[in-house]
Amino acid sequence: MKKLSVMITLSLFLLVSRASAANEHTIVPASVSSEFSQEFTHVKNVAWAQTGNFYKATFRFKGRVCFAYYTANSEFIGIASNLLSDRLPQSLKAELKKKFSGYWITDLFRFSNNDESGFVITLENPDRVIILKSTDGQSWGYFQGSAKS
Repeated sequence: MKKLSVMITLSLFLLVSRASAANEHTIVPASVSSEFSQEFTHVKNVAWAQTGNFYKATFRFKGRVCFAYYTANSEFIGIASNLLSDRLPQSLKAELKKKFSGYWITDLFRFSNNDESGFVITLENPDRVIILKSTDGQSWGYFQGSAKS
């Protein structure tokens, strides 16, 4: 069950992060907005977007742009923030250099949910797109991949 929850959370982060820019006119249920306000008490200027039954709050926190995800039932799914590759732990950078030298980074974020936290990276080369995940900060695990069409 925990693995399924993590897979759904990561997939949601990836799908929503690839979605179009936040719609200023997204109507957020009061219960979702209230949950967000209780969790992030000092945050101002929140932009909301809806993708299917999920809501994404985009905001600045401690100098970084962050994304908090909620279900339509106001359940907190997790939080993510974009990350520059130089902010990765050294062991993760070294593994990328050694095993994925022919790829470039197209997306990198830090995530945290109720079960775990870590990093997710999307790598591409002319033929493939792969997504790796690390929850230990030491090594990457294969998450998803596909051939480019």
